[in-house]
Amino acid sequence: MTTTLKSNITARLNWAWRDRSGTMPIVDANRLDFDLNIDSGDQSGQCNAIWHNEGLTLASGETLVLYLDRLVRTLFGNNVVISFSEVKALLIIHRGAVATSGALLIGGASLEEWSEPFGASGDTLSLPPNSPLLLSNTGTGWSVTETSNALALQAIGGPVEFDVAVLGVSPDVGSSSSSSSSSSSGAPV
Repeated sequence: MTTTLKSNITARLNWAWRDRSGTMPIVDANRLDFDLNIDSGDQSGQCNAIWHNEGLTLASGETLVLYLDRLVRTLFGNNVVISFSEVKALLIIHRGAVATSGALLIGGASLEEWSEPFGASGDTLSLPPNSPLLLSNTGTGWSVTETSNALALQAIGGPVEFDVAVLGVSPDVGSSSSSSSSSSSGAPV
C-alpha cells in the first residue's frame, strides 16, 4: 500500500494598532504570515507521518511523557504505531482558561530526553493557558533517536487541557499493532 501525506504549516499574527493621542491618528494595521506546503517523503523539506491527540488533560503536578519513537494512534479501527526519526513540526495548544489553569511545562524528561528544539538537556518551555506553541524545522528536522525520544509535558500550578500534533519522518509508516502499552501512547506517569 502506498501512503502519501500532504501537510501545511501556517502561522499568522494580525494586528490593528491605533494611537489617537496626537493631532493625526497613527494606524498600523497589518499581519505577519508564514505558509508552507510540505510534500510527502522522507527527504529534507518533506514529511511522511503525522501523530496527533486532542483533549488531553493533566492534573496539577501530573506528567505525560510522549515517546516520539513509538507513538500509538487508533486510525480506521487499527492501532497504528508512528516511530519518528525526525520531527519537522510540533504544535501544542494549551486550551485551558487563564483564570483556572496552570502552565504546561514542555521538555525536561528524566530519561531518554528529547531536547533537540530546546537547546540543551534539561531546557524547558512554559506554555501558559489559552496559548499555542508552534516549533518547526522543515528542512532537516530534529532527530529522534533510541536515547533521545522522550518529550515530557507537565502541568504546573493547576490543571491543563491541551492538544498535540507532531509532523515528521518515520522510516516505517503504516506499521500497525493490535495492542498498545500506555507508556508508548503517552500515558500520564
